[in-house]
Amino acid sequence: MGYAAAFLSKSVRRVVFVQSLLTLLVATASLSVQGWASAASACYGGAISILCAFLLGWRVHRAGELVWRGSKLGTLSLCLGMAERYGVALVGFALGIGVLELPAVPQIAAFAVSQFAYLAAARDGSPGYQS
Repeated sequence: MGYAAAFLSKSVRRVVFVQSLLTLLVATASLSVQGWASAASACYGGAISILCAFLLGWRVHRAGELVWRGSKLGTLSLCLGMAERYGVALVGFALGIGVLELPAVPQIAAFAVSQFAYLAAARDGSPGYQS
């Protein structure tokens, strides 16, 4: 595994870890305020966010491989990944709210709060020179 792939893997693991913590925080708050159904809904919303993080990491890795091989499809791969993540989130929310009939507010709140994991995990994530 090259340096860039190892760095990407470490970054994705860090983001998923922080997303999991934030999701558990929202789920705990939902449990104390509204009960088990609300906590399950928050966990489901966080799971959607975590799945999107894995998809982002996979697409970035794939785009890097395409560019490394000399292909000019790296940018297209990233754009397709963006559309893919929007689709996963949309379908996930539709299933959670419409089919599973989970409460919407905790689900969306956990998804939104877990997105802050990207900021929290980026604190020391620079691949540049480390002294």
